[in-house]
Amino acid sequence: MTDVVCELAEKVAADGWSPSAATDTLGGVDALLHLLSRLGPETADMLEPALAATARVRALLADGTLPAAPPARRRWQDGPQPGDRPEDWAERDPATAERLWFEEQRARGWR
Repeated sequence: MTDVVCELAEKVAADGWSPSAATDTLGGVDALLHLLSRLGPETADMLEPALAATARVRALLADGTLPAAPPARRRWQDGPQPGDRPEDWAERDPATAERLWFEEQRARGWR
């Protein structure tokens, strides 16, 4: 799933949001929210505002009243880097791997 999100981020960064990309993304977010709401009634109650928000955004998209957003700024310049994927560092000692991964992210300006 992370790969799909990265691909979407690259597409949006290059071309900006299109109504179809936004609708597809909202569909995925809705599906995830519905799945997470199965964790229990309390979780479902906490996620209800997010589901309502995605419904409002869908309505704005359907009406054509959602303002066009500029292309998103990329947080990285050259795409994925070595060490970005867990399989690149997961075989190391877990504590060391986590520390190295966070140091790499911090060095790139990520928070």
